[in-house]
Amino acid sequence: MSTLQSLATSSNLPVAASTPTTIAGAAAAANAKTKSDFMTMLVAQMKYQDPTKPVDSAQMTSQLAQLSTVDGINTMNTNMNSLISNSQSSMAFQASALIGHTVVVAGNNVALNGGQGAMNIQLPASADAMSVTIMDANNQPLKVINLGPQAAGTVPVNWDGTNSAGTAVAAGNYTYMVNATSKGQAVAATGTSTAQVSSVSQAATGLTLNLSNNSTAPASSVLQIL
Repeated sequence: MSTLQSLATSSNLPVAASTPTTIAGAAAAANAKTKSDFMTMLVAQMKYQDPTKPVDSAQMTSQLAQLSTVDGINTMNTNMNSLISNSQSSMAFQASALIGHTVVVAGNNVALNGGQGAMNIQLPASADAMSVTIMDANNQPLKVINLGPQAAGTVPVNWDGTNSAGTAVAAGNYTYMVNATSKGQAVAATGTSTAQVSSVSQAATGLTLNLSNNSTAPASSVLQIL
């Protein structure tokens, strides 16, 4: 492996970083070290070369070209990291406009307020039988709502806030499960949650919305803004 190939292998920069300033500083330091290491090795190579067999000018030109390539890759990494960081900051700023707004996201949470809980179920195909099971905080069934046959599309579901005995339960946040079948085969129904956006945070997996029903959802999962 040549001098510059070794440097190229050892000078990779991380794709993600916390801020553009940090990225630029790390990249500048890496570039400076790469160039310094190259010049040190090149001078040593010339210093200890065999006088009867001097360094081939073509080989030296090739190594200089490799240095230019490594420098270009480092610069490209710096620009890409800065672009990603700026894009994430821009997305977070835009998402902050959702704070205080009610959104519909993919999920299985339902908030019970004033004796009413509303859900919207997405059915990719028609079902000849469909039911929604409301679950309590201990993930135990509270009530099963039988909806009968349903056509493909969005199925609105309203819960009156009572359990299977007809007794009203306390207001709060609950979860639910959907069971839909067609000719004995399960239909992959997708539940949604409607809640207010309390805050926005940047997680390792991307931009996250913190919702009023004590759940979180990726910003990309927003289906509707109310």
